This record gives sequence, structure tokens and C-alpha cells, in this order.
Amino acid sequence: MGYRVIHTSTVTAYAARGVRCAHCGEDYLYDVRRDAAESETSSTHTDSGAAYRASERAHQEVQLQLQTAIDLVPCPTCGAYQPDMVAYLKRKYLRWMLWLGVPALLASFVLGGLLVGRDYNPENMPVVAAALAGLGGVLLVLRGVLAARYDPNAGDREQCQELGSARAYRPIDANRLALDRQRRPAATSPWEVGSALLNAARFWWVVGVGVLIAGGTAGFRAGDQMLDAADSRTWPTAKGRMVVSYYDVRRTPEKKTILSSTPVSSTTTLVRYRVTPASETVYADIRYSFTLDGRTYTSSNLWFGPSSATEDTVRRFPRDAEVWVYYKPGAPSVSVLEPGLKCPHGYVHAGIAVGIVLLGFGMFCCGMRKYRRHQQLKEPWHTGRPTWRETAPVPVVGQPVILS
Repeated sequence: MGYRVIHTSTVTAYAARGVRCAHCGEDYLYDVRRDAAESETSSTHTDSGAAYRASERAHQEVQLQLQTAIDLVPCPTCGAYQPDMVAYLKRKYLRWMLWLGVPALLASFVLGGLLVGRDYNPENMPVVAAALAGLGGVLLVLRGVLAARYDPNAGDREQCQELGSARAYRPIDANRLALDRQRRPAATSPWEVGSALLNAARFWWVVGVGVLIAGGTAGFRAGDQMLDAADSRTWPTAKGRMVVSYYDVRRTPEKKTILSSTPVSSTTTLVRYRVTPASETVYADIRYSFTLDGRTYTSSNLWFGPSSATEDTVRRFPRDAEVWVYYKPGAPSVSVLEPGLKCPHGYVHAGIAVGIVLLGFGMFCCGMRKYRRHQQLKEPWHTGRPTWRETAPVPVVGQPVILS
């Protein structure tokens, strides 16, 4: 029996970017960090070449990322973004218009192609095609105009200065920062590379909040039901009748179906057949009705909590038997035959609600755990790092440091 061994190499790389501010002439450095993970498959544990190839590919990939890496680190002195950062922000500005405009144009082209050469056109298809083309064109043109007029350096630069001061450092501090970088945690699997952890945290947060809302709704309904159960002993009663009450078990015997019959000899015949095992099907239902103020109400709630037709309930409440029905004042549709909070039936819905809430809380905690891991693997920097200080700049740029 064969097996495969997957060798995964995860690389974290840093490179110092030297910047001279295009607005005030300040020289500063900032670090860019990129992660890469590559895998290679081998058929044996002793194949060291697979691990080496995975490591080489991961190093090459992270070096390619560092060549074009740009982080948004404005000048710590004047708070201005540099031209390459401005170009990056313009490309990202109102990107949702592109995601809507391009599909709208493509959809209009497809509909237009379907309309060409047809003697009969669907009634609304030309209107839809024209509307999609207009919407796509307007979104693309509007996005282009707004992106061209967008200036990230407009307005108050105080926050930008704070951001730049948090990331930028003097060239003279490059060696100290390289030593500080060695103490930072690195990714240990491909799932911790890039924004995968942050996306996973967001997913678990959204799902967890949704489950918590569902659990809260279920808990509210369960609590309301338990309050009704506590008050039901004092509810008014009305005489009712069991209109449906049966419990029927239908058994299907084992069945053999001949598939083929092949004579082997004059006295032997090989018969192939399929066996359908015996089965049981239960048909059960129980309902009662009562009349109040000239209106007839029908219900299957025997007590508060889950209630269904079983052999015992059908025996206790046979068809056409007269029963006393406890109904809620002001809402006769809420009724039971046995008032009070029965155990365990009355607590089932509350238990389900508590379980849903705990599940949602666990999902939310899972998201928080992944988010904390994401925060560990990205900036902010170590507390012992050098800070932006008013010292004379020295034009020395640190070399990339690779941790694998």
C-alpha cells in the first residue's frame, strides 16, 4: 500500500525600504514583511530533495513578493504618502465599482449577442441589456473620474503622522531593528500565511454572531413557553374532542429479487439475487379540537415541549374521546391537554437554545483565537524596537532578513 509525504516550507521575509519624502525631503526607513508557503510531495520520508525543493520555491516566491512590496507608511514628519503609495491607494479606491461595472457590461454583451439575428426577441431582454450596459458604463466612468480626483494626502495629516511614526525608523536604527525582528513569531503552516488567519477569524465571527442571534431567539421563545407553562394551571378550560389518534406500524418482509440464473451443470444452477431487508414504517398522528366563541381550534400540543403520537399517548387519548383543553386567555390557539411544566419535555427547547448559544460562543472564541494569532504574526513591532527620534539620518539601508 503506497503513501505520500507532503513537505511544507513556510518562509517569513523582511526587507527595509528606504524612502526620501517627495514633500519635505525627510529620509526614513520602514520594513515590509511577506510570507510564502510551498509544498512538495514525495513517496518516502527519507527524500530530502522534496523538502529542499519546497524550501527553495518558498524562498523564491517570497523574494518576488518583496521586489514589488509596498506598505502604506506615510512620512513621519509631514504625514504625506509617497507617489507609489498614492498610486496604490488610487488603484484600490472604490474597487467595488469595478467588480459591479465589468460584470454588468459583460452580461449586456452576452444578452446583446443572444438578440442578434433573432426574428423574435423576448419582451424585456433588450431593455435589460441596455440597462446593464448603461449601469456598467456609468460605474466604470464614475469610478475613473473619482479615482483620478482622489488625493490621499488631502485633509488633516495628524493621523498619517502617527501611522508613519509607528512604522518608520531612522537609518541608523536599522541594525537594532534587525535584531529585534529575530524575536518575533513566524508562521508555522500555510494556513497562517498572509491574510488567511484574518479571513478565518472574520468567518468565525460572522457565523458565531449568527448562531448567537439564532440561539438568543430560540432562548426567548423557550423562556416565553416556560412562562406559559407555569401559568397554564390557572388558564380557563374548554371541552374538546380527539379528532385524530392513531399509531400504525407497517412491516415490510424481506424480499429477494432474482437478477440472473446461469446453469453450471445438469444438476446445478447459479442464481444471483438481490436481498431487500425487512423494514418498518410508522404512521402516527394525534390531534384534538375545541370550540370557543363559535370558532373551532385544532392543535397537536398535548403538553408544553415536544409532543408526538406514540403508543402510550394514543392509548391515553383515543380517537373521539372527550378531553378538557387548557387554552391561553387572549390567544386560544395556544393550548394543551396537560398543563404545567413537565420534565423533561418542558425543558427540551430551553436546552436546545442553551446549546445553540454555547456553540455560537465557541465559534466566536475560535475567531478571537485566530485573530490573536494573526496579530502575533503581523506588525505591531516588538516593544523593544527603536522609535522615531530626532537624530541625524544616516543613509544606510538594512538587508533583507529571512526566517524559515
